[in-house]
This record gives sequence, C-alpha cells and structure tokens, in this order.
Amino acid sequence: MRKILVIDDEQNIRRMLTRVLSPEGFIVKEAVNGLEALKRLQEENYSLVLLDLRMPVLNGIDTLKKIREYDINLPVIMMSAYGSIPEAVEAIKLGALDYLIKPFDIEELKIIVSRAIKQYALKVENIYYREEEEKR
Repeated sequence: MRKILVIDDEQNIRRMLTRVLSPEGFIVKEAVNGLEALKRLQEENYSLVLLDLRMPVLNGIDTLKKIREYDINLPVIMMSAYGSIPEAVEAIKLGALDYLIKPFDIEELKIIVSRAIKQYALKVENIYYREEEEKR
C-alpha cells in the first residue's frame, strides 16, 4: 500500500488532504511539524511527502534538508499559501519534486501525487535491479 506523509501545521489542510487522497487508495499519515515528521519517517516507509513551507518549530525548507539527509530519492511536494518564486526555486534546488500554491486544484493535486509515486516506484525498482546486477 502506498503511504503519504502530510506535514502541515494547519489541521484543516491535513484533514482535507486525507479526505481527498484516501479514496484514491493511499494511506495518509499526518504530522503537525517538521520534527514530528522526521520521527515518523524514521518509523515507517513512505511513498511521498506533502510538505508545507511555513510551519513553527522546523520550517519546510529545513525539514526538506533533513529529509534529503535521510532519503535522497523520496519524493517531496512542497505546499504554501504564500507562494514566492525564490522559495519555490530554493525548494526545487533542494530536491522538491513540485511546488503547489494553496488553495490548490484537487484534480491537479491527484495527478501530481499519482505521477510522483509512479516515478518513485520506478526509481526504487531501477535501484534494486542495478544492485542485483552488480552482485553478479
């Protein structure tokens, strides 16, 4: 089963994303801040992270940096109600796959999430086959 971690300090956003993505066949887990998210990432494997940019305790950019230390391949989609081009560019440079401005179009969100998870599955499969080939 494909698991998504939603990291956002706004409960209504977390609940909305859970309501939208669960019927699509995803298991959605929530974290209220970056520190809680990092703990969850150590406890379970996820197929995708939806990460808010502006949060207390540990902001989205710093959380993204920590996620990249943990897993360079895990797809992360940044979200923000305060979209700015410099922040989006920084997030993409740090390895975010995409950057969504709130409020986002639900159908667009579903397409982006589905595409990201498919790409991640292919990447993981490719890594596995390369490692198997190297063992021979």
